[in-house]
Amino acid sequence: MRKYLLTTLAVISVLNLQTYLFAKESYKNTGSNTSFERFLPSKNFTAQDFKNLLSDNSSIALEKIFLVPTKKTTDNTYIKNTSQDNYYKTYQSILANPSASADFNLTKPELENLISNYKNKIVKLLKESPLFVNAKAKRADITLADFIAKRVNVNLTLLTTYYGATGTTLYTPQESTNLVNIKHHKDWPSDFLHQKMLIEVAALRVIEATLNSYNKNHTAISTKDFELALFDIVSISRTSRTETNIKFDNGVLYFNLSQDAYKYVPFGTTELVNRDAKFMTALEEIAKKRNNPSYDFTTKKVQPLPERGGNEKPTPSVYDSPYGAGSVR
Repeated sequence: MRKYLLTTLAVISVLNLQTYLFAKESYKNTGSNTSFERFLPSKNFTAQDFKNLLSDNSSIALEKIFLVPTKKTTDNTYIKNTSQDNYYKTYQSILANPSASADFNLTKPELENLISNYKNKIVKLLKESPLFVNAKAKRADITLADFIAKRVNVNLTLLTTYYGATGTTLYTPQESTNLVNIKHHKDWPSDFLHQKMLIEVAALRVIEATLNSYNKNHTAISTKDFELALFDIVSISRTSRTETNIKFDNGVLYFNLSQDAYKYVPFGTTELVNRDAKFMTALEEIAKKRNNPSYDFTTKKVQPLPERGGNEKPTPSVYDSPYGAGSVR
């Protein structure tokens, strides 16, 4: 009987080792943002089955081997090798089914630390962005909060102008209707908070990927990714559709929006902005306008400048708009 048990344990150990090595190799090669359970031998073989075969200590260790890439690396390799579209698709799937998140088994302190790390990385990327670096070179005393506040409010003014010039139907603001639909976790007394934090982590990954994309592939003409990331930051920082005070990363970014901002931007109210065709087109158009103030939203062409000595009045700069003065604290 003892010989039989020893043989059985040896076979189980070999199978477990093979599964572990396969999962490790797949994780290394694909950078997959999935939990360890997806590498199990068969479709019907669950994590609980594994736990039944192992001691308590072993099951705990195996459960956390492949939680998320951010738990395993600190060099940002994963996000640089994955497109922001993939991150957005993952975010959408987690929004629909939070229980499917690879971060599901993280504790509250672990998720809080993860969120804090992502926010710090996002602020760092904003500081390293070509747009802010150039602004800093022109005016050494400008702060990141000053720069972002003015940028966002100018974009809001441009969106207002764009919607008015093109007759585009305005966005109809709605409060978030996302219900608590997460599977209960024994370590989380609040399902609502668990779900909210999982969605926030997924959203922050999208913003980081978007800023990475812009910083790596920026051009003098297109800043759409940068503007999108700023609107996303505003969106996840709000708790109601009419909120105008934006506070991100414990106040590192703290500024005010224009009062009617919510009329023109599909802010998600603690969610990312909706990537619908209308809004993405608007982002492209305001990027063109920022690059060339003579660009006309109606004709989609750059209008010729008036001849020297002409009677035409100069077009007021959008940068002189009161919306661009966003109060910064």
